[in-house]
Amino acid sequence: MLDFVRTGNLSTATWPLTFAYVYWINLILAGFNLLPAFPMDGGRILRSLLAIKLGYQKATRIAVTFGHLFALVFAYFGIVRFNIMLIAIAIFIYAAASSEEMQVDVKETLKKFKVRDILPRDFITLTPDTTLSKVLELIFHSHQEDFPVIDNGAMAGFVTRQDIMVGVHRFGTEKKVGEVMRPEFPKVKDTDSLIKAQNAMSESGCRALPVFRNNEVVGIITIEDIGRVYSMISQRA
Repeated sequence: MLDFVRTGNLSTATWPLTFAYVYWINLILAGFNLLPAFPMDGGRILRSLLAIKLGYQKATRIAVTFGHLFALVFAYFGIVRFNIMLIAIAIFIYAAASSEEMQVDVKETLKKFKVRDILPRDFITLTPDTTLSKVLELIFHSHQEDFPVIDNGAMAGFVTRQDIMVGVHRFGTEKKVGEVMRPEFPKVKDTDSLIKAQNAMSESGCRALPVFRNNEVVGIITIEDIGRVYSMISQRA
């Protein structure tokens, strides 16, 4: 069967061998995919069954552990038999399993906190007629890089660090904030969970969002704020 694959001499006589070859390859791949280890479907099935009694996060850790064990087995046979493909598969399984565990840990950690738990008390707002040169000065003398824009007591827009840099590059430092701000932007409430805020940032491509309470802006939350929470929790664990 391997001879006709190498030579490429296909004919009606070799079709049965071709179909048999494809059949067994697919059967092997299906069996491999059902191994009870991440990132294969078998690992996800195992996690679903374990999560019924152990919870999602603990079930994920067990399935990931199986993934690491299978990766080590594949790596061992890959090294002993000098098989690069097995070594590559081992690296893929180990990395994918570790990535899945980290993502689940982040999500489960962020679900425990509300936006108000980490919301900085002090924040700076701008008016539409503030120049970009003034904004740059504020950035240099504070830790804030994204700003709500307030007009007549109401929030008229939101300007991000990226908006400011693009505005300075295209129009110069005397351009007004009102001309480069975003009139439409995602909003989060101070009672929302951090995972909801993180998802809103991912979907919008923004690294910071204004936070509201009773339709009034009460602060700014950034992706760095969320990252610090997870980092602190990880160090305690």
